[in-house]
Order: sequence, then C-alpha cells, then structure tokens
Amino acid sequence: MFLHGKNKPIFIDTPFNIITKQGSFRILLLRQDRIGDVLISTSVIRILRQNLPDAEIDILLSKKNIGVKQAVIKYINNFWLYDKNILHTILLLRKLRKRKYDVVVDMLDNASTTSSIFVKYIKPKFSIGIDKENRNIYTHIVPLLDKNSFHPVERLAQILLAFGINPSQQDLSIEYDLSEDETESALKKLGAKTKPIRLGINLAGSDLSKFWGVENNIKLINKIQQNYPDIEIVLFAEEKYSTSVKIIVEQTNIKPAPAVKSVKEFASLLSLCDIIITTDTAAVHFASAWKKPCLALYIYNKESGTGMPWYPYKTANRILTTSEKLSDITVDEVYQAFENLYDEAIKHKI
Repeated sequence: MFLHGKNKPIFIDTPFNIITKQGSFRILLLRQDRIGDVLISTSVIRILRQNLPDAEIDILLSKKNIGVKQAVIKYINNFWLYDKNILHTILLLRKLRKRKYDVVVDMLDNASTTSSIFVKYIKPKFSIGIDKENRNIYTHIVPLLDKNSFHPVERLAQILLAFGINPSQQDLSIEYDLSEDETESALKKLGAKTKPIRLGINLAGSDLSKFWGVENNIKLINKIQQNYPDIEIVLFAEEKYSTSVKIIVEQTNIKPAPAVKSVKEFASLLSLCDIIITTDTAAVHFASAWKKPCLALYIYNKESGTGMPWYPYKTANRILTTSEKLSDITVDEVYQAFENLYDEAIKHKI
C-alpha cells in the first residue's frame, strides 16, 4: 500500500536545485537501516553540509545504527531515533510532522515501506528518492545507477543532483573521525604493537552466513605467522563467537581484541591496525574511511538482483567472492590475496 503513492515525480538526471526558498530551511535524511549504511552515506552528508551551510539538516537513524552517529555528528543538527514499535512510531511521526521539513530525503536505494510511511505522513514540501518501486511517493527522483556496476556510495550520491550538485565532481570518500582521547583509550586497551605491522582479522558479522569458519581462520593465521614474522595479528569478534575465538587463540597464540560495549570502541580498536581482513561487515567501511588496506570476503550472486557487494571504497583492497557460502573460498585463495595486498600496500612501509 505505502509503496505506491499518487505523485508523478519529476525526474532529475542533471544538477538542478529544487530548493527555491531563500535563507535557512529544514532537511530530514532517512537512514534508518544498518551501521554500514550510515558510513557509506558520510560523503553525501558532508557535501550537503558544505553546500548548504545555513540549512538545518536532521537525520533519522535506528537502534541498529545510532551507535555510529559519530560518523556524521559534525554535519547534523538533530538526530531522531526510529524504534520498530507502533506507539513510538506514531509519536515520532507526529513530532517530525510538526517540524515542517522543507525536504525529506530517502537515502535507501531499495524500496522501503518504512521510508514510504515517513515521507507520506511528514508531508514535506519536497521529497527526494532514488528511482525504484516506490517512486510515486516522492516529488522528485534521481537515477538508480546499475547496481552491479556502481558502488553504493556512487549510487547514493545521485541524490546530490536534486540540490544542484554534480556528484561526478565531488570527493565521495567515506569518513569516520576518532578523537585523540578515543585513540589513546584504545591504545591503552590493546597495547602498543609488538611487531612492525598489526593485522586485524574481523572474524564475522552478526549473521552466521558471514563467518568463514574456525579451521579456515586457524590455517590462514598459521600460514601468515610462518611467512610474515613481522606481523602481529589481533582477532576481533562479537561475544557470540567467544567459543570460536577461544579455539583460534589457543591454536595460534594470537591476541584477541578486548571486549567492547559499543561500535565506537570497536572502531577505535580496529583503527590501530595497519591492514584488515574481514567478511562482509561494517569493518569494510571503517577500513575505507581510514584508507586502511582491506581484504574482504563476500557471498555474491550477480543474478540475484541485489547488486554488487559493498566493497571497500577508495582504499587498497582485495576482494574474494563465492556464490553460495563463505567456506567455499579456500585458505590458499585468501592467503594469495593477502600476499598481493601486502606487497602493494604494506611492504614498502617497513
């Protein structure tokens, strides 16, 4: 129902500023999804702020990604929290409607019933979305670039067209700043490097499908230790993988990262690594933000219609994919990719 509005949206495929109002105005960004979604949005949000210094720019986040608000906090006036609770949502919609936003921007490039509901009931003067199934919800739409050819950062950047900004002329680098205090605190927890290079291995995501396996990690770590004596390895993992971490640490004698209570703490510790190996998780985007070399593993079936995986962006990387399960990627394949990435991005620094 909510995916099908009655608007006949104006299609914008060249820079054209829909805002004609003089002085300050209010913009609401809808980004109520996951951590990685906020991180890949930082470039667009930064560019909007740079070009609209007097605008009041607010953002709607969710319980899943509010922990990474630091990524955009310097560009945002107000944060709103979306909770999947009917009463909370009704109260939130009323508050947002009272704000009388001039523009609501849906930053999702997949059709979202939630975003459609928010756009419909907030009733902004203008609403902007990427061209997709719920296009008639918006007053203006921008092109949906080929999902198998363009990185999600570049697909999202098409939103800028509706503000008179040419995305092809912008720096779309991802960012995530850490304060000196956060870095110092992380260093105290993790300790100084015991070897010239620190490799961070992010074991898995919250989804078990994003876990390469205990034995695979043990074999890879042993191989790296055997051939790279100048590398210190630190293992990062959520509490749910504590048993796997214990087995890997016992059999490889590597250092487990300290337990953390927040995304901010995790990011601070991960930032102390020189090179990162991870499955398809937010660690990829943190690596991109800091320009850290990143080797990432993905499940990717080009025929599925979901588009390319969210690869590392504008940083040295190697990517390995499989169409079914991560364990189909062999240890030799990962090790070879690591060697190549190390030679390209790390070797000359020693």
